[in-house]
Amino acid sequence: MKKPWLHGWLLGLFGWLLIGSACAQTADILNVRIWQAPDNTRLVFDLSAPVQYKAFQVENPNRLVLDISNSVIHADLAALDIKGSLIEGLRSGIQDGTTTRIVIDLKQKLPFRDFSLAPNKQYGNRLVVDLLTPDSAAPVIAPAVVSAPAVVSAPSVPAAVQTTSVSTNPSSPNSAVPVVSATPVVGPSSVNSQPKPVAPVSSPSLSTNGGAVPVVSTAPVQVISTGVVSPSAPAAPVIQAQPLKSENYRDIIIAVDAGHGGEDPGAIGAGGLREKDVVLSIARQLAQMLDKEPGFKAYLTRRGDYYVDLRKRTRLAREANADMFVSIHADAFKNDSARGASVWTLSERGATSEMGRWLAQTENNADLIGGVGGVSLDDKDEVLAGVLLDLSMTGTLKLSDQVGKDVLGQVGRIARLHKNHVERAGFVVLKSPDIPSILVETGFISNSHEASQLRTKSYQQQLATSIFNGIKHHFYSQPQPNTWIAAKVRQPDLPVISATALKPADRVLYKVGPGDTLSAIAARNKVSLSRLLRENDLDHQTVIKVGQVLVIPSS
Repeated sequence: MKKPWLHGWLLGLFGWLLIGSACAQTADILNVRIWQAPDNTRLVFDLSAPVQYKAFQVENPNRLVLDISNSVIHADLAALDIKGSLIEGLRSGIQDGTTTRIVIDLKQKLPFRDFSLAPNKQYGNRLVVDLLTPDSAAPVIAPAVVSAPAVVSAPSVPAAVQTTSVSTNPSSPNSAVPVVSATPVVGPSSVNSQPKPVAPVSSPSLSTNGGAVPVVSTAPVQVISTGVVSPSAPAAPVIQAQPLKSENYRDIIIAVDAGHGGEDPGAIGAGGLREKDVVLSIARQLAQMLDKEPGFKAYLTRRGDYYVDLRKRTRLAREANADMFVSIHADAFKNDSARGASVWTLSERGATSEMGRWLAQTENNADLIGGVGGVSLDDKDEVLAGVLLDLSMTGTLKLSDQVGKDVLGQVGRIARLHKNHVERAGFVVLKSPDIPSILVETGFISNSHEASQLRTKSYQQQLATSIFNGIKHHFYSQPQPNTWIAAKVRQPDLPVISATALKPADRVLYKVGPGDTLSAIAARNKVSLSRLLRENDLDHQTVIKVGQVLVIPSS
């Protein structure tokens, strides 16, 4: 007579034995890599299987301890290049017969985070430890030298590297309160003369006057300084404008974002050509061109070979008060015949093509490859704030399309284009509601011909120059108020003495422009949103309109 209960019990026991055997599987610690970023030092342990581990700190002396159960380490930790880091040294030993203890000696007590990552197309199982740099400096607007990662591998086990790919009652009209206009407001630079338009960009060799388009006056005002005006008094005679002083105007800040980096090599082409290396080279050359050009200043979101998660890239751009964000890539496609450079802006309703869907999915998965552990609560407020700022996206997207067209037109002079129009897709890195953002695909590294071009410094420089030309043409065509460039458009002989900050009066009026939001206006003028609302008798539900004038309290 059969006993079904016995049969089920035996099957359950066998299953538990299999699970226990799998859990007891010894994992090999194959490779150890170190990546140094401005705000952290990252250690990555490549594993042959998932592991159970504990991480804790010990003081006197300061050290971080990792206990990895059922594991064996194969790499020589002493060979890891820790020069310039906050690590004194690394050592390992065996605890309880099967637990590998890794001790990380620190130069000082450091906050840290640790997490494990499941396998993906690029890597296998990984254990990641980030040693967080205390009091990390605010964004520095300057390029940096590329640093290569240090890798320690087991002698007999190769590294796992595969191919991927802001209704008020302002002062009376005769008051002397200045107005800051969000749109170009231009008046005569002298009684008997008009400002001379600047010639458009015509070649990569650009002069100070290059790239500008004549700006038409939009209000009956007298110019005091760029974007700062006083209303005309009907019975008053014409007043000669005060001479413009270059030190009173800020620079246009361009956030230049080199895609991928560190753990995430991006697409890999023939001969091991890595996207992260190509785009960092182009980004650094673009930043150098911008820094040399009067009226511009570059901020690199990634200044070396390390990974920066996607949302942090846009946050860094905002912290740097960037006027524009440009992300540079050189991607791959499943079909190696795909070729041509392209410029992308954010799509709120989905990609405009199959290529767009493919690229967006690939780029948006970068955090899984670059190493962003689990779900963080740190940016939840930021996400909610992003929802509140959605109304500003329409104006931002229009500006993104405009600068995208300018850049595409210049890139098309030196490279074959994938499409002759700006394309759209849902790239996470472009989802900044207050900063016009574009993504430039410099070509397909999966295409052998374009890979051979992208490998050369000369072609990289041509690409950087073309992107620079497009950016310059855009900002001379639509000069931002209070900037050196806006002053230069009105007074071509303005001395080349550019400064990074405007010196406004204690109280100014701000004319709302397309895409403006209360929070963005507050941030741009360095005042709190609550003060801006209180000064103008507004509340959080107020919807501002283009042309509306707001009082900006002293910052």
